[in-house]
Amino acid sequence: MNRIYALVWNPCLGAWSIADEHARRRGKGSGAVVAAAALLLSVPALAADLPTGGTVVSGSGQIGTPNANQMVIDQGSNKLAIDWQSFDIGTGNKVTFNQPGSDSIALNRVLGADGSKIMGTLEANGQVFLVNPNGVLFGQGASVNVGGLVASTLDIANDDFEAGNHQFKGNGGNANVTNNGSIRAADGGSIALLGGTVSNNGVIVANQGTVALAAGNAVTLDFAGDGLLNVQVDEAVVDALVENHQLIKADGGQVLLTANAGDALLKTVINNTGVIEAQTLGEKDGKIVLLGSFDGGTVQVAGTLDASAPNGGDGGFIETSGAHVKVADSAKVTTKAADGKTGTWLIDPTDFTVSAGSTAQTASGIGASTLSSNLANTDVTLQTVATGSEAGDIHVNAAVTWNAGTTLTLSAHNNITINAAITAEHASGKVALEYGQASTDGGTADYSINAPINLQSGNNFSTRKGSTGSVISYTVVNDAAALQDMNNNLAGNYAVGSNIDLASITNWQPVGNYTNNFTGRLDGLGHTLSNLTINRGSENYVGLFGVTAIGSTIRNIGLVGGSVTGNIYVGGLAGVGQGTISNTYATGSVTGNSYVGGLVGGSISIISNAYATGSVNGSGNNVGGLVAWNLGTISNAYATGSVNGSGNNVGGLAGFSSGDITDAYATGNVEGTQNVGGLLGHNDGSSITSAYASGNVTGSAIGKSVGGLVGWHGQGDITDAYATGSVAGQASVGGLVGGSTSSISNAYATGSVTGNSYVGGLVGDNYSIRSSINNAYAVGSVTGDSYVGGLVGYNDGGIGNTYAVGSVTGTNNVGGLVGFNDLGSISASFYATTDAAGNAINNGGVNAGVFTGNDDGSDKTWDELSDPSTYAGWDTTLWTLPGVDASNPGYAIVLPYLAAVTRDVDIVRRAIIRPAGNSLSNTPSYLGVQASNGQTGSTGARQQPDLTQDMLITNPLDDRLNLQVINHGIRLPEGI
Repeated sequence: MNRIYALVWNPCLGAWSIADEHARRRGKGSGAVVAAAALLLSVPALAADLPTGGTVVSGSGQIGTPNANQMVIDQGSNKLAIDWQSFDIGTGNKVTFNQPGSDSIALNRVLGADGSKIMGTLEANGQVFLVNPNGVLFGQGASVNVGGLVASTLDIANDDFEAGNHQFKGNGGNANVTNNGSIRAADGGSIALLGGTVSNNGVIVANQGTVALAAGNAVTLDFAGDGLLNVQVDEAVVDALVENHQLIKADGGQVLLTANAGDALLKTVINNTGVIEAQTLGEKDGKIVLLGSFDGGTVQVAGTLDASAPNGGDGGFIETSGAHVKVADSAKVTTKAADGKTGTWLIDPTDFTVSAGSTAQTASGIGASTLSSNLANTDVTLQTVATGSEAGDIHVNAAVTWNAGTTLTLSAHNNITINAAITAEHASGKVALEYGQASTDGGTADYSINAPINLQSGNNFSTRKGSTGSVISYTVVNDAAALQDMNNNLAGNYAVGSNIDLASITNWQPVGNYTNNFTGRLDGLGHTLSNLTINRGSENYVGLFGVTAIGSTIRNIGLVGGSVTGNIYVGGLAGVGQGTISNTYATGSVTGNSYVGGLVGGSISIISNAYATGSVNGSGNNVGGLVAWNLGTISNAYATGSVNGSGNNVGGLAGFSSGDITDAYATGNVEGTQNVGGLLGHNDGSSITSAYASGNVTGSAIGKSVGGLVGWHGQGDITDAYATGSVAGQASVGGLVGGSTSSISNAYATGSVTGNSYVGGLVGDNYSIRSSINNAYAVGSVTGDSYVGGLVGYNDGGIGNTYAVGSVTGTNNVGGLVGFNDLGSISASFYATTDAAGNAINNGGVNAGVFTGNDDGSDKTWDELSDPSTYAGWDTTLWTLPGVDASNPGYAIVLPYLAAVTRDVDIVRRAIIRPAGNSLSNTPSYLGVQASNGQTGSTGARQQPDLTQDMLITNPLDDRLNLQVINHGIRLPEGI
């Protein structure tokens, strides 16, 4: 039913307050005062007050005073303009306008120095304009009943008035228009309060019409053909403020609160703590708009906004827009329809955050519990724009849950990030994600789901990219059978509404195959599919999906546990992927013959934000921890499971790749025959950037091209990369790369390297004159028979700005830096002739055997390598040279390191030993640490540590340092 409100005197406010119709009423106390009036006007209205000094300046009319308490204006023309010296109506007094018709207008302009004080009664059958640049107050007890009203501190020119151009302009001040009384317009009429500051502490009613409270220095009113008033703030004013603390009612019409300061420094505020009601009447939906400036303005939403339809029809529309929209915990918003369609509450700021609790925690936001409670009564659209430094992003940082058939739409100018669960418990509860609305195609904008969106089965999820993009509607599934039924419509769009256990399907049938690819979309909405079991050892194209087509999309899904077994092209997620794969992971084991990957077997996909942690085993060629055969791109990805392949091209992340790999790592141990790498087995054109591997890598007894990061680096580039695991193989064995015919820069390796021939601390065989190594180092020990070097075993390419400090052991062609330099050139490169303790190492020199290339490499003692002058000419934007560690003065940089690459700076720095009582803020390990693994040593027991174990340092002054070794790397979430 319709709400009925009563006015109850509030002694604290000194004004009437709205209350439920059953609330107890009492009169004003004898000492009650109107604080707002005292602040607004220096001289209070007197009981005998009536307008004075009236002169008709346009149109025709008569001004009469039947008695001392009453004035009557008989208007003869449809438009009448009167200039007054004052326009006040005292308590008990009455002013009446008798006008030709309801569309007649009487303009009353005050020329005197005082504001207008309406404390009594104002009546008119048409429209009354009251203009006073010094302010207008409708006091407590004031009663206004008119066809329509404009009360303004902004003036309007007579010519504009006569021409119907209702353009009001001020003098830059922000005088107040305040209502503490009751203002009512006839049905279909409008009420507009215009000024620098506009406040309502009383009751304003204009059913089927418009109530507008607008703050600015210039405002245009447009009386539209539908009877509703359009309001536009054309010019700003300093500290523009619009407030409603009581009741505004326009059922079947609209309510508009708007302000503009024009500049972020001028600060506009729209503040509602009262009730604004625009319920549906018949076929006329209500509309409520709170519109602040997008140049730093704030809309504060509290109280009640009601555009519901309790007696039939559809719910109305509510908009709260401004640079910042801050929703209080007291906000009650409804557009609910008893019999029709629920309306929408649009929240339209710049950046917007849903935060924990009931109140907004940011300048623009809403508490999650407040959003949840209001979703019970209205559709909610969070829509952002970009202004200033804010990109127009939406962040959901706290859980939102509701149980109603309403829709939550996140419509972002740019990106959407969901960091907490969204749950629609009702069968018709929906979530829509609209992103990239700044442009027609959405550009690079995206949505990120880092916590689940829980939905019931049905068409309850949709997305749209770009302002003109098509809406993509998804079928939400919540059980294993429905998921398996994707095979019945390979072009469908599916979303997973909850975590699904696939144990009930004992031998999953892959979705799509070589002949009929899956061409649709699957969005897991942050959920998991557990216990996927596939045992199809003689079949090809095996995984949750058999083959996905170009243009398909799989995102936001995790495969937990289970096992997948197939023959060729086998992966936990897909046997072959040809579309886009993002925010996905798999933890189960994968087994097959060839083209076997932890996530995808063969890929020409764009893979991003993905990982695999299960073991991968292949009896043939091309086996990878994440992807077996990559012709697409891989970014922000990792694999941690062990990888075992009996053939060639075996890698911790990928077996074979000709597509770019960026921001990726692998930590599992890797075993294979030929082209075996901790990250990638065979690189045939990939650009590998910001990548590392930490697992141990082993090639078989006949294996060659074995590397800590890449086995065979045939084409492409390696930049900003490192490897820390031990490496063992037969031929072409390197701490970073086994064999290379391409470029390597900004890279290092720390693991020990063991092989037979072509063995190097960084690269085993730098095979071609087009291969190059620049800005790199190796610190691990190197052991082999022939062509053995601390940095490179055999070199035909260019080497510059490098060093090696590990001990080198071999028989033929052994060097501290390069074992054998054939056609290559070496510049500004060094190797150690002593270890940290001063013991002689690497007496074989730079090279041994035939030397035909250019050599500018030289031997250095440990102390010389710790001297920054050794590295004159090196690029200090890449290298951090020896000296005090600027990031931690408690440590010294012992050896130069690549600041942008070295994730574990501790391998090249060491603690400055201090007396007891001078504690250090952290305790990293470093080369030349004065202790051995797991022991307590003295400052004289200087040994190179194994960088995988804890360590304890002591010194003669009993200063203790606990050292924890951590091989830091690219930080990726172990989940989605």
